[in-house]
Amino acid sequence: MKAFKRKELVISIIKDDLVNTKLVDGLESLNLEAGDYTLYASGTILKLMRIKSTGNGKRWEEIHDEYIRLSHKIRQIDITDFYLVHALAEEIYKFLKKERAKEKALRAAANN
Repeated sequence: MKAFKRKELVISIIKDDLVNTKLVDGLESLNLEAGDYTLYASGTILKLMRIKSTGNGKRWEEIHDEYIRLSHKIRQIDITDFYLVHALAEEIYKFLKKERAKEKALRAAANN
């Protein structure tokens, strides 16, 4: 898959995940059990970004936890503000891209 198409796909899935996060959080704030409606798209997104578990998986978990933390910024955003939702998705994508580059460098260093 070409890098540009992959980026568009990943950002689109991140935006879907952000909207879902906002919905689930909103329902839970009304004391409704909404956890079963979580998409859990973060794992798919990390796979698309080619971020893999290394060693004991600690690095993957740290990246995943930061993804979740960044995603929770959606709580402060009106989801009808497409510009802000897209900007947050871009911020998350850039974070993941940076982490992918770090992971690639770690693997290269380990192979030398």
